[in-house]
Amino acid sequence: MAPDPLSRAIRAHQAGDLAAAMRIYDEILRNDPDHADALHLSGLISFQTGRMDEAAGLIEKAVGIDGTQATYHANLGRVFQASGRSEDAVRSYGRAIDLQPGTAVLHSDRAAALISLDRYDEARNDCDRALALDAGFAKAHLNLGLVHLNGGAGGEAIKSLEKAVQLAPGDGFAQFHCGVALQAAARSADAAACYRCAIEIDPQHAEARCNLGNILKDNGDFAAAEAEYRAAITINPAIAEVHSNLGVVLHELADQEGALGCFDRALELAPDDAEIHRNRAVILLSMGRFAEGWRENDWRWKTKHFAVLKRDLGVPQWGGDELSGRTILIRAEQGYGDTLQFMRYLPLVSARGGDIVFECPPELAELARGLVDPGRVVADASRMTDIDCHAPLLSLPGIFATDLSNIPADIPYLNADCSSPLETQNLRVGIAWRGSSAFKRDRIRSVGLEVLRGLFDMPGVSFVSLQKDGGPADLAEFGLTGVVRDDTASWRDFSQTAAVVSGLDLVIAPDTAIIHLAGAMGKPVWAMLPYVADWRWMADRDDSPWYPTLRLFRQQSPGDWTGVVRRVREELAVFS
Repeated sequence: MAPDPLSRAIRAHQAGDLAAAMRIYDEILRNDPDHADALHLSGLISFQTGRMDEAAGLIEKAVGIDGTQATYHANLGRVFQASGRSEDAVRSYGRAIDLQPGTAVLHSDRAAALISLDRYDEARNDCDRALALDAGFAKAHLNLGLVHLNGGAGGEAIKSLEKAVQLAPGDGFAQFHCGVALQAAARSADAAACYRCAIEIDPQHAEARCNLGNILKDNGDFAAAEAEYRAAITINPAIAEVHSNLGVVLHELADQEGALGCFDRALELAPDDAEIHRNRAVILLSMGRFAEGWRENDWRWKTKHFAVLKRDLGVPQWGGDELSGRTILIRAEQGYGDTLQFMRYLPLVSARGGDIVFECPPELAELARGLVDPGRVVADASRMTDIDCHAPLLSLPGIFATDLSNIPADIPYLNADCSSPLETQNLRVGIAWRGSSAFKRDRIRSVGLEVLRGLFDMPGVSFVSLQKDGGPADLAEFGLTGVVRDDTASWRDFSQTAAVVSGLDLVIAPDTAIIHLAGAMGKPVWAMLPYVADWRWMADRDDSPWYPTLRLFRQQSPGDWTGVVRRVREELAVFS
């Protein structure tokens, strides 16, 4: 006896011959337009072939004919979820669960729809129910991991997602999100392994390639990061973040034009993305295109980092007009080095008739009192009521239309009296070797003490440590206690550092606040810079328009501090 048409259609459907199955379903429906199974299964083929509206219409018609079939409701929920209709999906899954409450997959699928609606508590309940029904159900562990991940419970998220990966190692979605959770927990090596698994499962997984590129970038493997970003762009050229991240990597590879092109493309896709604008500002400033760079840099206040620093002061931001006795608050919004560099603009604001209140870190207050009324240097101006206008310190270059031809370079603009001069006939050289570890690029910019050890046996040179944070411990670790004079333990602020610098003949340091302090004091200062230096040092020059007494010693290849120190030693031998 020949199988009936529906059985033949199902057999073809299960064998993957969708065209043959659809022909038979159509034949059944021509003879019986209300055949619920044929409508449902035709809808599944439409779903499988990406015709979502058609799929929903067919399965909804099947449900209307026979609403007692949990499978109909479940598959309609899947169509709705794939179409972005999550609320409708939740309702359909709910009807399926009412009919078959003991089916784990239905609770898990509804949890996925609830997660897409940010309804995490309800989603967790469904995950718990699914796992109570089937403790080895990988999708339920995955969804529970997503609930924890979005709820900030990183440790629980990792447990659930690792369980999902263990149960279903071929699930690229689970591998990817396990990588996301591990990356958020700073387990970058484990995260990279998950991303690589996700990519092996699905080489077209653009997000996994982007995230893997981010890990490679943060580890300094810029060439490998570039390859991942370019692969992601080939897969999906419409992700602005990938173009922006590629721009960051090209900048680190000294391809400024290429980086700028990436940021331009990223802004075409996401014109209001503040992070991209700020990255673009860095490139423009490093290229000397200051007018554009200052404008782009104003986007910083909309970035994640700076948004938390922004305050509603209730007064307008100053645009550069005559102040005529008005009180203006200038806020030092960034690090010590930035503040020291741009304090040079305070006298220019005073020249516009402004009564300046300068808000800065206490460590810089004593130095700042030499530039404004000493009584108007404060650590917190939030309660002051006599402010007429304000300006962030790093907005002043743009306000004064600073370009390479008019950088305020009236050096010195910071001064200090030498507190305890080093009694020696030798050349007195201040030395620092690293910056703050909180700075994202510190691993790239900091020389480290070990590579500098070859300087300290030079005849006729006495070295003085300017390394405030952790300096004594570093010197002890490398057996240099007493070889390099270190009085930093008694320093409480930068005015005391400045007092020591004033008694030196030369300062040598990586790109840290010490460089800015010595430069602002007009001291001879040598900066040891990475292959790609911060924007303010620009490219392909060994001097700086910001500090006339500064010399730049750049790496000739990425990571080559040995070459930098060799050149410093050669120059130090003839310095006078």
